[in-house]
Amino acid sequence: MTSSMTMTQIYEDNIKSYAQDPNPQVAAVGAMGQTLLWGLWSKTSRDSLVSSIYWKVKSLVSYAGYGWSIDIDKARKELEEEIERAN
Repeated sequence: MTSSMTMTQIYEDNIKSYAQDPNPQVAAVGAMGQTLLWGLWSKTSRDSLVSSIYWKVKSLVSYAGYGWSIDIDKARKELEEEIERAN
């Protein structure tokens, strides 16, 4: 990570890192975040949406770190609805 990176780029890199985490729940959450990011390339409010995805993924990663159960399908649905509203 360099100082010339934008917050959006940092968020994207962090989500990619989560997708490669050895904890299966963290990796699943990161993979969900990556999948949602791939659909954002043409969105006008992309930076805001990347931020929303990042903070949702980050909170779920925290839950996984505590050993709590994560409903990835519910989280994905909530984020997909947010992305649709932004269109």
